[in-house]
Amino acid sequence: MAFQKSHTLDSILDATDGIEDINDIAVAAVLGRQTMHGRTFKESAEPNHVYYLQDPQGVKKVHADAPPLALTFATPASLAKFVTDDAKADQEIETDNGSKYITGLAISPAIFIGKKVIRYVRDVNDRRNHADVGLDLSEPFKALQFAGVGDEGDGVDQKQLLRMLRVQLAGYIQNPDFAATIETVKFVDHKDGENTVGHGRESLSLSVEAELRGTGNIPDTVSFSLPLFEQTGEKNVLIRCAVEIDPVEKTFAITPLPGELTKAYDETFQAIEEDLEAAGVPIYHGSV
Repeated sequence: MAFQKSHTLDSILDATDGIEDINDIAVAAVLGRQTMHGRTFKESAEPNHVYYLQDPQGVKKVHADAPPLALTFATPASLAKFVTDDAKADQEIETDNGSKYITGLAISPAIFIGKKVIRYVRDVNDRRNHADVGLDLSEPFKALQFAGVGDEGDGVDQKQLLRMLRVQLAGYIQNPDFAATIETVKFVDHKDGENTVGHGRESLSLSVEAELRGTGNIPDTVSFSLPLFEQTGEKNVLIRCAVEIDPVEKTFAITPLPGELTKAYDETFQAIEEDLEAAGVPIYHGSV
């Protein structure tokens, strides 16, 4: 007698009914593996953590621990919807002796809002089952950060700044004429120098006077309304920045004023928390 693993549970039980030797090779092909308590096998329609155990007394259904929950969501709002459903959901459990009882999936649920990830856990005492939303800095916010330091830490040149204002930061700047004003700036160098050339050596004495032209309309500050995170794209925060120009290096620096970034982060996390409050579980600021 030869059995296939694709057989259903009923056909397995029918086929194994009356077999006296549990170690029969044909039975082994169906039942999977031998344990100290008997031989185990799975039914294809059951979840992965449900299996059957056959011993001399018969066959019984066994529930192992389900695999830990590990989900990822795109936005805090979608996570909140899942948490709402998960916290209210009930699961019917059948015990080994056939009795059934109802238990909630979420035992002691909570949400933790960290700087880089938002995490929901079903049980704060056993945090293996969780669902996350990663927090990635938005492209416009990264562009604003770059406008303050550039590649070398001393700002960006005129061409770089204009490109950022018209591409990465387009639609977020609150001063509509700012880019056009930056375009009118002209850097002029007045140079007086003296070259000294000798046998095997050359020296250059040079004095430079840098002059800026066309800066009369440039404001001291400029404001941007943008999202801090990709996952909170609809929640813009206002960031006021100082406008600095270095006539010698011919660079610009757009730098958030003191306290602006702290305020922006506080407002963003407050908005995230308001989204998550609908889930009806405790919310904490911090990571797990």
